[in-house]
Amino acid sequence: MDEIVRDALRKTSEIEERRIQAERERLQAAAAIEKRRLGAAAEAERERARVAAAIERQRLEAAAITERERIATAAVAERERVQAAAAAEEQRIKTAAAAKKERFEAIIRTHSM
Repeated sequence: MDEIVRDALRKTSEIEERRIQAERERLQAAAAIEKRRLGAAAEAERERARVAAAIERQRLEAAAITERERIATAAVAERERVQAAAAAEEQRIKTAAAAKKERFEAIIRTHSM
C-alpha cells in the first residue's frame, strides 16, 4: 500500500512540476509578447514624433514664407504710396506755382494798363 501511495505522490508531483513548467513557459511567452508590444509601441511613438516634427517644420517654413511675402507686399504698397504722395505733392506745387504765376500776371496786367 505504501508503494501505491508513493507512486501516486510521485505522479502527482511530476504532474505539478509539468504544470509549473507550463505556467513558467506561458508567463515567459507572455512577457516576450509584451516586450515586443512595448517595443512596437515605442517605435510607433518615435515615428509619430518624427512625423509631427516634420509637419511642424513644414508649418514653420510655410509661415516664414507667408510672412516674407506679406512684408514684401507691404513694402511694395508703401513704396507705391510714397510715390503717389510725391507725385501728388509735385502736382500740388505745380498747381500752386501756376496759380501764383497767374495772380502775378494778373497784377502786372492790371498795373500796366
